[in-house]
Amino acid sequence: MARVQSSYPVNYVSARRLLRCADMRTPMPFCAALVLLVSGVVACGRSGLLIDELGADVDGNGRTHGDGGSDGGSDAVSDAAGDGAPDGAEEDGGTITIGPITVPNVPQIVAGSRHACLRTKQSELLCWGDASQGQLANGGGDRAERVLGLPAVVGVAAGSQYSCALGKDQSVWCFGENLEGQLGRGTRTESEPTPAQIVGLSGTIAIAASGPIGEGRGSHTCALDQDGRVRCWGLNTSGECALTTADHALTPNLVPLPGRAVAIAAGGNHTCALLVNGHVSCWGRNTNGQLGRGTSGESENQPDDVRELTGAIGLMAGDDHTCAWTSADALFCWGDGFLGELGDGRAQGSKQPRLPVRGLSGTIAAAGGVEHTCRVHKSGTVSCWGKGSLGELGNGKDPDYEAAPVDVIGVTDAVRVAAGGLFSCVARRERGAFCWGGDFGGLTPVAVDGL
Repeated sequence: MARVQSSYPVNYVSARRLLRCADMRTPMPFCAALVLLVSGVVACGRSGLLIDELGADVDGNGRTHGDGGSDGGSDAVSDAAGDGAPDGAEEDGGTITIGPITVPNVPQIVAGSRHACLRTKQSELLCWGDASQGQLANGGGDRAERVLGLPAVVGVAAGSQYSCALGKDQSVWCFGENLEGQLGRGTRTESEPTPAQIVGLSGTIAIAASGPIGEGRGSHTCALDQDGRVRCWGLNTSGECALTTADHALTPNLVPLPGRAVAIAAGGNHTCALLVNGHVSCWGRNTNGQLGRGTSGESENQPDDVRELTGAIGLMAGDDHTCAWTSADALFCWGDGFLGELGDGRAQGSKQPRLPVRGLSGTIAAAGGVEHTCRVHKSGTVSCWGKGSLGELGNGKDPDYEAAPVDVIGVTDAVRVAAGGLFSCVARRERGAFCWGGDFGGLTPVAVDGL
């Protein structure tokens, strides 16, 4: 479930405008303000990114465009119609202001191992599912309940058994399991169901949380600030927090990136950042080549670029696989692919980007789960691939896996997607959410109660 999970919108990048900012040495807050288009945030690991969204003005005419879109992250924003509103989103959705940045307001959805959360256009956070570690705060069960004790929420990320929210005031709040210090409170405790603000962060515009299943995994969190810096905390046994001498980072640790970041994604035990130059830099666990360096095996605690990948505009991370989409409207995945997670038609992994996902274009959001991947098309339809034995793919069947994308049944108005441990969810354009697979429904989407 690693959701793109960038949790505040920073998923879609305008290479030209960002490079123009970099060339002019414009301060990052102002550069980001020019290109950041929030329509939802992803985080995560799993949604993502996804990261969330940066608007692309590839024509230099002041309008945003999108060939594909981070929370967790990540999601991208597309305005193919040129009407000033993101494709697949309500035109009257309003805007969100965070620090120096004002962006369109679109719902965001993220998923952990067995829970999910939705950030509404009213800046409220609602969660549902497993509450055993306090990951829903005051809620619990199949009905979505509002999380209390938070400021106005503009971004969200879901870890394996914990959740984090990004406030409109750029503060970060986390709650749930804390065995590895993933809540950033400077301690390791079993669980903390009451949201608390992380000390030592400022100017945050995106968050990402890892969220797979398995003891000792899915327990690190990252934040991206408006100056392009990334800080991570929590489990570091694979170097996912970029510490060189400790197994845990109990407070935010500055990652030594080779350039300024515009989006982040957290996988099971690895982390990636989309840089201002369109490159992707990853670090952490590399057992399946999920770092994209052309190798597998040893973990790497320092960032390095993904091989043979340029022009990236969006990013997301699954458990042991990673995906990025490019300005050429292609989606590439690498890492663990033995259950078809990479979507290239083969049931095998890849140590770096090689083949694009089959038959996809017009991607505006994507999310990676433990062993499956989903994306949203600008029309509002959704495709998934990878493991499907518990209904994760939403196509009315339960195959062991699908190595190429299949269409989710009955979804035509999605704007964001989340991939959990054994399930998937989408945020709908007007209101509400659908989930399917695992404990969240059957082989086809079911409406979430309480939204």
